[in-house]
Amino acid sequence: MNVARAKPLVVHCEAVGKPDPEIDWSKDGVPIEPSKRLLFQSNKRILIIHKTEKDDSGQYRCHARNSVGNATVSITIRVFGKLVSNTSFAYCSRIY
Repeated sequence: MNVARAKPLVVHCEAVGKPDPEIDWSKDGVPIEPSKRLLFQSNKRILIIHKTEKDDSGQYRCHARNSVGNATVSITIRVFGKLVSNTSFAYCSRIY
């Protein structure tokens, strides 16, 4: 997915299961920690990056797990220089 630099990015990870899965995010294999520009909502089901930067480009993974099993989905984000749209959204596939 392409996103214009300095625009927000919203990525959804729809994980469903019994018991409710725990969700962790990583970028290029490194766990993501919240910061001023980057935050999680809805028990980490939504990743928001405010004002994307070139360094935000990479492979993002959502890993969901519970006592029954686990699943991982990923999306490649490319941040480019020119401003194009207001907000970019990405939906990772559902995890059951």
